[in-house]
Amino acid sequence: MSKERKERTLGVRRIVSALPATLALLVFLVGFVASAPLMAQTQPTQPTFSYASNYPTFSVANGDGPFVAGNWNDFAPSVRYGDNSHLMAFVLEQLADEEQYSGKLIPWLATNWTFSDNYHVLTVYLRQGVYFYYNGSYNGTTEVIKWPFTAKDVITTFQIYFKVYGNPFGVTMSSPNPYEVVFNFSTPNIPFAEYTILSGQYIVPWEQYAPLLNSSNPANAVIPVPIGTGPYYVVSQSTSEVVLQRNPIYWIPGRPFIPTIDFYGLYNPQVYAMLAEGKLQWASSGSNGPTSIYGLFIDKNPQYYGAMMGFPNKTGGSNWYLFVNLEKLNYWPWNQTWFRYALGMLANTTELSEVATGFLANGGAPVATTFYLPPILGQSWLNSSVYSAGIVPYNVSGALQIMESHGLKVVNGLLSFPNGTPLPPVTLYMYEDWGDVWAQAYAYAGELKAAGLQVNLVSVSPSTLNSYLEEGNYELAYFYGSGGLTQPFGLWEGQFIPPLVELFQLSNGVYAGNFSTLQDTTFTLPNGTYVGNYTALTVYLKNINQLSSTQLSSASPVYVANLTAVRNGTVLTDYERWVPPQQFINLYIESGETANQTQLSMIASQMAAILEKYVPIVPFTQNEYPFEEWEDQYYVGFSTPQDLYYPNVYVGNANGPSTPILLNIAPRPPGMTDAQMIAYTNAAWHDLLNYLYGVSNTATPQSLLNMLQPTTTTSSPPPTTNTTTTNHTTTPPTTTPPTNTTTTPPTHPGISAAEIAAIVVVVIVVVAVVAVVALRRR
Repeated sequence: MSKERKERTLGVRRIVSALPATLALLVFLVGFVASAPLMAQTQPTQPTFSYASNYPTFSVANGDGPFVAGNWNDFAPSVRYGDNSHLMAFVLEQLADEEQYSGKLIPWLATNWTFSDNYHVLTVYLRQGVYFYYNGSYNGTTEVIKWPFTAKDVITTFQIYFKVYGNPFGVTMSSPNPYEVVFNFSTPNIPFAEYTILSGQYIVPWEQYAPLLNSSNPANAVIPVPIGTGPYYVVSQSTSEVVLQRNPIYWIPGRPFIPTIDFYGLYNPQVYAMLAEGKLQWASSGSNGPTSIYGLFIDKNPQYYGAMMGFPNKTGGSNWYLFVNLEKLNYWPWNQTWFRYALGMLANTTELSEVATGFLANGGAPVATTFYLPPILGQSWLNSSVYSAGIVPYNVSGALQIMESHGLKVVNGLLSFPNGTPLPPVTLYMYEDWGDVWAQAYAYAGELKAAGLQVNLVSVSPSTLNSYLEEGNYELAYFYGSGGLTQPFGLWEGQFIPPLVELFQLSNGVYAGNFSTLQDTTFTLPNGTYVGNYTALTVYLKNINQLSSTQLSSASPVYVANLTAVRNGTVLTDYERWVPPQQFINLYIESGETANQTQLSMIASQMAAILEKYVPIVPFTQNEYPFEEWEDQYYVGFSTPQDLYYPNVYVGNANGPSTPILLNIAPRPPGMTDAQMIAYTNAAWHDLLNYLYGVSNTATPQSLLNMLQPTTTTSSPPPTTNTTTTNHTTTPPTTTPPTNTTTTPPTHPGISAAEIAAIVVVVIVVVAVVAVVALRRR
């Protein structure tokens, strides 16, 4: 055998000897590719609908006015208030979604959560296979961002939250693994855990927000573009319009159905003008004053245009109050309970409710209460006697009799002190450009003037009014109740719980506190002792830093009002600067330490009775929330009075996002009847819930997509019945599965075709390299 032939033979042998390892590598790589869909569910192609190619772009508006373009810091006031906050619901998501008015939580970025150690520990289990997505200009370059969602994002989010808004319950966080977060409470508070941690804060990416942790004021930082796990991402932005595109790797299979959304930053009058012209498909704008909502836009196309103002059972869901700044108006008669109650009796709530709700048949309920809850909540939580005692009647003559019985009198048409001197004029602030609010405040101011009060009505922007309330720069303000709508304690916290000071009561009854944080704070101890300076602090309290662990182990936490903040500082709650009785604060703290419904109802009734006794703000309530406008000529899936499958209809509401509804909205196929539309909506909702709770591995089965195919009977959507005059009284369905479900389907995006091709190329290269090496060896 020749030398050349011998070398070739050896080369072939080397190739053959190398083949097992090469084939093993090849089998591994091919197996990896083949098994990838099993390891991580391939993201199904989001459906397209050719028949909708000529439909108008799905466009939405809220009525809160222009956007603050170029800053989407979720902790900045300019983002948390106004249309920026509403748009964020399309991009960012929460750990759970809160169903307003029932308080039920739907698992979202969290698949499940548990409480332990007597509610001191909240453990949250995160959904896997979720990514923060963005495609556009970021930090000066065009990027496609796919950041995995993990516990690090959750911890970063709440580290910033506590830095900006405080950490009243001493929460610390840890992460035993990338998909589990443990929240430890020094003082348990279940509502804070459920309605702030789980469902009250969007989760932001640590990659984008980590620098804020080193900032002295994270709320002042600028985040130029929002990057979230939600169904859409921002592709362009201005103060008047933001364009959103569908997230191509969204974690809910097959959703959303709408590829592009135009979100307009408009005020109410502009919203109704665009609705009337068919340029908006979904909106949440309050009515535009005394003009009927039919005349505003429904009559322009009554077959397809609809609106809802308040629940169809007329129980309403939103409170608007006349806030009285008890620091600026801390004189007789404004600081008297009977006077504020009499002012509530002057409100013709029936007329004012009609003004606010655009005279819709399903408008809000005209009820004013001194327990300051929407009727739907008051009826559910309070005992009948407390509820009945809190209803304030409309009675002008009765109100004047109360005033006269205390010495007030009307002189020359002006309400006057007993000596005949008129009460000083007061300024009432309210929102500008919100037609419903303006019309109602204007009408109510007229009723106050008719009773002799000198009231100057001033309109300011929403952000300006928010700052006035927080800083105390007002006398009277017409403003809505904040703090959530699922249970009374969150609402009462927002309206009546002042900034609190944490103290400790030792086993011998002596109080203790952290002197380093209390040295510039004034407060009153639960026993009535006023602590107004550092000397009093050292006399009446022990320094907690000087106590032994044995003494601290038996100490009980106690919370009292921070009088320094109430009188001189900026507050985010208790805008009227009322200092409630210590019993009210104690009951509020107690409500956060139990999940027993019977006990909670008893606490709620006790707190309501205290409010009825003191009447801290004028008991005027109007109920027009939730409000929603839609057109179903081209799109279906809305939650309406005919099919109110989900009550969070307010477009992009930050407190209760309408994301579940957004994910159900789809183009209306030609030929779809009303019955088919409702059948589709119910099926879409059912399939979505089954996926969220781990019952199904898809939210978009073929059976659902079949319902969105055109029929052969007609080439255009048929007329639909007008949904605005219904008196439908069915309560929202409660189809939510139990929250202890822990099964979570895999939702990792599958490997793309490009990635598969790259792997194949690598395999070929490896085989070639092995062959060449084998041939070249000597």
